[in-house]
Amino acid sequence: MLSSSVVEDAAQQARRQPWVAMECNQLTPGRSVGTMDVIDLGTQQIVRETQTASVHKVGTTPRNFCTLSICTPGKNRISVHGEDGIGCVFFLPGQTEFDLLIAGGSQTTYVSFPQDDLLRAIEALRPANWNDRAEGMRAIDMADKAMFETAAAIWFEAVGAAVARGDAVDLERLSGTMRETVLQILTASEQQGFSDVSAGERARGFHIGRRARARIEEELQKDELPSISRLCEELGVSERGLQYAFHEYVGVSPLAYIRICRLNRARALLRQALPSETTVTEVAMRFGFLHLGRFAADYRKLFGESPSSTLTS
Repeated sequence: MLSSSVVEDAAQQARRQPWVAMECNQLTPGRSVGTMDVIDLGTQQIVRETQTASVHKVGTTPRNFCTLSICTPGKNRISVHGEDGIGCVFFLPGQTEFDLLIAGGSQTTYVSFPQDDLLRAIEALRPANWNDRAEGMRAIDMADKAMFETAAAIWFEAVGAAVARGDAVDLERLSGTMRETVLQILTASEQQGFSDVSAGERARGFHIGRRARARIEEELQKDELPSISRLCEELGVSERGLQYAFHEYVGVSPLAYIRICRLNRARALLRQALPSETTVTEVAMRFGFLHLGRFAADYRKLFGESPSSTLTS
């Protein structure tokens, strides 16, 4: 599932990504072209490539395949986007040609998904906003790059740490976390206020909030991570409608509410568990918290004590 290696030549760099047909050529001197870290989840991949030599990649993505990618600053070209676009996140849909010039010293990271599933989820979240988003490579604004960089670093860190400990990695949870993060990036936009609404709209928001809460509880009860896109699909509302419903119902966003529910369930399990039989890491992973430091910080902020203190009390 997780592999890391030195890439001896450009052809090997292409072969290590069999899900995309590409030609890769080395442009600058070097006995190797870089290193590659890959998390392969079957229908989803996370790939991090660090170049020690410049390479030129040309290819076409297959049908029902798409990627979201970032590149560190350098003399790079991502299709038609030069150095001025390197602050962006790039969305590359299926059946699309790509032509990439990646300089030595640069690092690229991408995640890949089945496109049909991703676009269905996007349409449920933002019905009017993504009608044309599957046509050609898109550069998404700079603000989202930090979210993507942080998420990718957490995924590699969490999987690497689990492998080092000899722990099994919950692939389904990791896959779900990746999907939700990518959906947040692809559908992110400034939320409008909710002050000028009718009593009928408030009542509808309240009932949507109650139904959403019930679905969240059902999924957590089954040890599944709730998904904003699935909630929108099942309830027949847009992401903005769901945002408004939660604003009326509990005063926080759907994502914040789901995170709070997961933290509360983690606390309940830690209070019941024996330190000799359970670890904080196991509990955090069970509820989808891949970054243990962030989990501990959020836990302390909400409950006023560390997870380890709860476990040993």
